[in-house]
Amino acid sequence: MHVPGPCLCCQSAGGASLHLCMTPHGPDTATYEASISQQEQKPSHLGRNTLAFMFETSLTPRVTPAALGSPCIDRDYYKCWVGLKSHFDRQWYHKRQQDQEQEQQRQQQPDGEAVGVAAAAAAAAAASKAVLA
Repeated sequence: MHVPGPCLCCQSAGGASLHLCMTPHGPDTATYEASISQQEQKPSHLGRNTLAFMFETSLTPRVTPAALGSPCIDRDYYKCWVGLKSHFDRQWYHKRQQDQEQEQQRQQQPDGEAVGVAAAAAAAAAASKAVLA
């Protein structure tokens, strides 16, 4: 159940949402998509002069008949999630492990240019030994 603010019937500011136990909830589709599309993840403000809070309880809240009958209830609240797409990548963990392993291997290998110089020095030393022999 969602009561938006400001309330259209009494013009008072504020709003509230009631989410039952274990019911998924979160930002609307547009807000979520905008937040995950940022190339650089950084803190941002939702707006000024706003306040949001959440509380949890192990008790079962009951909505009164008067609240259920209120003209302020947004009966289309669920529509703010219409179009929400899954961005879950089942291979994410395995890709991350592979990337970490490749990075470890790169760190353990000598620099490519240094390997070339060392090989050239070893070849020159072998050639000079062959000439001297």
